[in-house]
Amino acid sequence: MAPMLKLVCERKIGDLLPGKRPTKRWEASGVLMKDHHFFVVFDDRAEIARISDSLKPSKTNGLFGVVDGEYGMSPGNVTWV
Repeated sequence: MAPMLKLVCERKIGDLLPGKRPTKRWEASGVLMKDHHFFVVFDDRAEIARISDSLKPSKTNGLFGVVDGEYGMSPGNVTWV
């Protein structure tokens, strides 16, 4: 039998990122955990979020990459390696 996952903490992505964020949904499609951070790829934006594993607002949290529409980028153009 596979081990069971247990939810221990839950937060809204927009509440963890610095600055005022639009109230629209954040369509996360994938998560990688590395060096005490979650890296989140989205269906609806070309940027990637880095969020501390404490799931609290932090100076290290933020959006990185090209903003949608810059350089012809759209969410479908993102490749995570």
